[in-house]
Amino acid sequence: MKGIISSLIHLIYPNKCPICGEILEKDSILCKSCLSELKKLSPPFCPICSVPFPDGESHICEVCLRRRPYFESISSAYIYEGTASKAIHLFKFQRKKSVGRAIGMLLSEFASKWWEGISKKNIEYVVVPVPLGKRRLRERGFNQSLTIARYVSKGLNLAIDYLSLRRIKETEQQSVLGTEERKRNVRNAFEVFGDALKGKGIILVDDVATTGSTLNECAKALRRAGVEEIRCLVFSRTSYF
Repeated sequence: MKGIISSLIHLIYPNKCPICGEILEKDSILCKSCLSELKKLSPPFCPICSVPFPDGESHICEVCLRRRPYFESISSAYIYEGTASKAIHLFKFQRKKSVGRAIGMLLSEFASKWWEGISKKNIEYVVVPVPLGKRRLRERGFNQSLTIARYVSKGLNLAIDYLSLRRIKETEQQSVLGTEERKRNVRNAFEVFGDALKGKGIILVDDVATTGSTLNECAKALRRAGVEEIRCLVFSRTSYF
């Protein structure tokens, strides 16, 4: 009976694609057209920072060889182009919450398969979103990373901690800065309060990874707080540094 009622509701009030507005098939997250424009991150890429290479085999990139980051790895569901970039822009800058739901669900699906293949330590793992500064949080009204992290936490059945890791320095928007400027912008911008994360494994969640500077600074603060392992999980990865 519930199935019949659900089908009738969908027929009268069909769900629409949060990206383009097309009518969705029942239980779909995005329309076929938008889904087809999602480009999965696939080899070759750096096994540490996940930056994709145009050809050849996967290998550690020059940046990670010169200076290993504080995290074990970055894993990304998609390349930051097409539907992925549209979705992030609609969610972050136009505050379209239905898109945030779609991003969260898609990353949760990816995370479930990814987590099965991870070699885990005998420690407790916690999902931690990249925090926003107070000013940016007031301006935007929400933390997109926290929204996404909630879906990952639920999908992996892991606790979420969004209070311990905090941004203690207001920073400029990373997207308008160059590589070196990004590093300087977020340097020492994060701190862990309390010891709730000490000895644990962290899944650090963000929407986009470009140079990895923000994730690395978060990881540095987490290491100082005694975190055992840090694995970064993002919805999309840019195809350049």
